Amino acid sequence: MDAAERGLQYYLGWFANPIFSKNGDYPPVMKNTIAYRSALEGFNVSRLPTFREDEVNFIKGTSDFFGLTHDETLLASEGAIIPISTPSFKHDMNISQFYDNTWPRTPIGSYSIAPWGMYNILMYIHNRYNSPEIYITGSGYPDSGTLKDTGRITYFQQYLSSVLDAISNGVLVTSYTFWSLLDGFEWEHGYNLKYGVVHVDFDNTSRTRTLKLSAKFVKYLTKERHIEYGPNVGGIVIIPEKLDGLEDDEDSDAEVKVTTETIKKKIDVVNDNITSIENIFPDIPEIEI
Repeated sequence: MDAAERGLQYYLGWFANPIFSKNGDYPPVMKNTIAYRSALEGFNVSRLPTFREDEVNFIKGTSDFFGLTHDETLLASEGAIIPISTPSFKHDMNISQFYDNTWPRTPIGSYSIAPWGMYNILMYIHNRYNSPEIYITGSGYPDSGTLKDTGRITYFQQYLSSVLDAISNGVLVTSYTFWSLLDGFEWEHGYNLKYGVVHVDFDNTSRTRTLKLSAKFVKYLTKERHIEYGPNVGGIVIIPEKLDGLEDDEDSDAEVKVTTETIKKKIDVVNDNITSIENIFPDIPEIEI
């Protein structure tokens, strides 16, 4: 088993295998490796709990959908030989994770931007776990909180395009959740990473909200039900023509060019009862463009 597959078994299979796999239970590579290392560490039993056969059968198939949160894509290689010491998830997995330096990264947080990674993981789940219905429960782009967040728009266009490619190859994706509606508290990063399509002024006691440019894109997307998508070419970010009027300035994440040379891809992003951003926050001011 290569390093990338082993990483997927530890990060994804640990939770997915017992429910979605044909045989149930934890991935064999986890069971065998952790039992082996546990014995050498002096444990009487494996640190990974053992399911009884009736428990395996009870858990298997108990799902309404497969929930996937996708943050970023990494490459993997074999890790160095790790001596037996303090028990560790990463020691058990034993892979090295790294980026390709040619990949674009987010301006804050430095996460990789690799839309093909979204496509690959959707195809992996589809093929390995018997075509479950998939809800993408979170996928987003962190920045410093700029209102003219063209980088976020491009991210959503590219990742939705990859989702569409997976759907066209038989993957049953029925939900895509933009991460996130509001700027918020992001775990160990606190308030430094801004994911929202709505800006929150944390220096104001009223926590004033302002719609970012990406909120306009989400509104456009849910209303028109298709994306107009073009790849980055020579540093130019192609965004929907219907968002015209935007002029590039120092507050933008990238140079912007409005063009009609776009690739239209239809997508039923939401159902007919979608609640618009105006209905959620009817009194929020919008960025002037």
